[in-house]
Amino acid sequence: MDIEALRSSTLAFVEAHKVWTPLIAGGLAFCESIAILSLFVPATVILIGIGALVGGADIPLWPVIGAAALGAALGDWLSYEVGRWVGPGARTKWPLRRYPDLVAKAETFIGRWGIAAVALGRFFGPARALVPLLAGTLGLRGCRSSWPTSPRPWSGPSCCSPPGPGCSPGSTADGRVRARPLMRRFPPERIVCLTEETVETLYLLGEEDRIVGVSGYAVRPPRVRREKPRVSAFTSADLPKILALAPDLVLAFSDLQAGIVADLARAGIAVHLFNQRDVAGCLAMIRTLGALVGVPERAAALAQNFAETLTQAEARAKNAPSLRVYFEEWDAPMISGIGWVSELIGYAGGRDVFPELARQPAAKDRIVTPEQVIAAAPDVILASWCGKKVNLDRIRSRPGWDAIPAVREGRIHEIKAPLILQPGPAALTDGFAAIQGFLA
Repeated sequence: MDIEALRSSTLAFVEAHKVWTPLIAGGLAFCESIAILSLFVPATVILIGIGALVGGADIPLWPVIGAAALGAALGDWLSYEVGRWVGPGARTKWPLRRYPDLVAKAETFIGRWGIAAVALGRFFGPARALVPLLAGTLGLRGCRSSWPTSPRPWSGPSCCSPPGPGCSPGSTADGRVRARPLMRRFPPERIVCLTEETVETLYLLGEEDRIVGVSGYAVRPPRVRREKPRVSAFTSADLPKILALAPDLVLAFSDLQAGIVADLARAGIAVHLFNQRDVAGCLAMIRTLGALVGVPERAAALAQNFAETLTQAEARAKNAPSLRVYFEEWDAPMISGIGWVSELIGYAGGRDVFPELARQPAAKDRIVTPEQVIAAAPDVILASWCGKKVNLDRIRSRPGWDAIPAVREGRIHEIKAPLILQPGPAALTDGFAAIQGFLA
């Protein structure tokens, strides 16, 4: 049955059975307030029709209003309790995972208005049923005690004031300061990841439900782009959007995100900044992140598995010819490979032609000239220009490079940046496998 047919049949029933109008209005308001039911029941259009009937069909007004308010309050309360019971994982479960943008908007709305968003959200279409559910996942417990007993769960002053993850302190009637509700948790339940490697690590650890926001560059696993709202690039971030997500913890990387970290710290957000530049650092990041989310044993096993894979590959490659490898991270200026890339080349049986530069963390300290590469005479050239596609013809046509063995033999290859320039699981697995394949 389509929406118009359902609306018409319901209104016809109401006209024929006026005494049932308050009960029907209350039931529709209840359905409209339940996150899942509201997606399937066209309660709003039917309630509007009932409102028109009340004005001209001799149906008492106040019983209908009272029943609708009670149904809405009960629906809001039930949605809140479901959200509190399910927790942060609600975002990754059906049906919310199909609407990540709508979920992000609802959470931003809650971050701005606190518990008052439940009332205000009734004026904003599909978000009206998501707001109490997501308020439950956020744990706005300081205000829930009034919900079951009040016909309007948003009535009275709210203890939660936007923006931010916690509730602002207020005053009681006798002037005492009301305590700030304990919103921050350990392990953290609401994590924002500003780079890709922490996102992938949390998924591999089975802790993806804790993630509430990710970098726009996060693509591993593929479902992350459907499930998590994007809040940042690499050197910039949407600070109001992050604050509205009420994170317990934000994960960042390197000095390039120091400015974002400083802004978050000034806003009172807990931040952990990783700074791994070699394979050991990547493995330590995994172990540290596991400890931060309360699964240290799981993280240690994951890191150990990566380490064993690399050492076994290194042992197998010992009897093979050691090829000289130039890794190009950028083309203008030409920048050689960073530490973890250089080490992965070694584990695959190759030799980085600029190993001393690989120890330099800053890209500006790894700049090389065309003449230096010619002199190094690499057997293989691997390139991954962060943020843009590698132009293999441009590399081949550089003046004097026809003398380089890699160019003469056609051994110039691109490795996609998300595989090799992410200092975490991607580089240790698929990035490393790509290196192995090109050195075989």
